Amino acid sequence: MTDQRTEEPTPRRRDEARRMGEGVGRSQELTMAATLAMAALALPALLPAMVGTLATLLRTAIVEMGDGRLPDGRLLDRAGQGFGQGVAIVLPLAVAIALAAILANLAAGGFVLSSAAVRFNSSRLNPIAGLRRIMDRQALMRLGLAVAKLVLLLLIGWVTLSDSAPRVLVLGGAEASETLRVALAAIGNLSFAIVIFMGVVALADFVVQRRRAQGQLRMTRDAVRRETRESEGDPSLRVLRRRRARELAFSRMMAAVETADVVVVNPIHLAVALKYDSLTMRAPRIVAKGQHLMAGRIREVALRHRVPIVQDVPLARALYGRPLGAEVPPQLYRAVARILIVVHTARFGRRVAAARAGR
Repeated sequence: MTDQRTEEPTPRRRDEARRMGEGVGRSQELTMAATLAMAALALPALLPAMVGTLATLLRTAIVEMGDGRLPDGRLLDRAGQGFGQGVAIVLPLAVAIALAAILANLAAGGFVLSSAAVRFNSSRLNPIAGLRRIMDRQALMRLGLAVAKLVLLLLIGWVTLSDSAPRVLVLGGAEASETLRVALAAIGNLSFAIVIFMGVVALADFVVQRRRAQGQLRMTRDAVRRETRESEGDPSLRVLRRRRARELAFSRMMAAVETADVVVVNPIHLAVALKYDSLTMRAPRIVAKGQHLMAGRIREVALRHRVPIVQDVPLARALYGRPLGAEVPPQLYRAVARILIVVHTARFGRRVAAARAGR
């Protein structure tokens, strides 16, 4: 069927989709897993300092207010100082989480800056279309997956914390440092389990989103043909241009045979025309070559214009392997020089004989 998307997307289709912000295959689960992993790594290192700073601020405020050393006018100043210190502690964690989210998006689909994705579209305000998007099969599937993920996260949390709960409950009269250590260990175990689970979910979602994006980019055969016509022109015209180019190249090569110095043949299958001008060329040059029918045409043109034809099977094969317009390689200088000497000597003899006959 021509209306089925069975063809791989062309480079032009990929570029257009990327400009529109489509076909990238973004995975929200991958971004969430990356941010959770960064938080799990950074929070244990920052949490003691955060708790210590908060405890110090509260202790200082309680002592100063209880002793009456903190006037009412200084209360807001103390609150502002405490807020500034809290921001200074939380800011590294926020920056690390934001950096993890940015890197995850770059790893998933690269840097894509598209104004079309955020451009105002009045059709998005249509309540009927919005309700249809909410109630479609993919939306219901996403809702079901979200509920299943929440249930699994709760199950992981219950299994992980069930081992640490008895130890936390017996620490009612323990020191704060011991309580904090046990709590941090429990939080670390829970964070590790959640990160592993979210990593597996993110990997699966990344594969699914990438395949879905590639499927959306696929094209029908008619679309591929239409794009090929638009970019390269009509196929019949393209064939005609190629045929004319071949005819023009053939005409130029036959014209070069007319002024060649010699044609080396093998003796039926190959023909190579050579030309040498000591004033403009460093070495003899291959101006025409062909095999089978083309070799026959080269011989016909050479005979018609009295270009010498020399049979040399090894030399013809060696010269035919060189590209058209190339110079004769140094290892063939001696063989070609012998032929050119014979040809030019014979040509000079004919000219002398013609001059004597004219007298």
